[in-house]
Amino acid sequence: MTDRRIDPRVVKTQRRLRRALVELLRVMPVKSISVQHITSRAMLPGEPFTCITVTKRILCPQL
Repeated sequence: MTDRRIDPRVVKTQRRLRRALVELLRVMPVKSISVQHITSRAMLPGEPFTCITVTKRILCPQL
């Protein structure tokens, strides 16, 4: 059986992204919100393209 613990960094990033999304939903219509808006609001460290890719995987895991 494998250990299924999630990396704490992933958990922290998920929390930041969810919080950013909720904050944006309070001030913007859904159609106006982009992945770039969410990542910039979440203040994720790292290269922007990488952040956007990770954000898409976390928010839309089925893609």
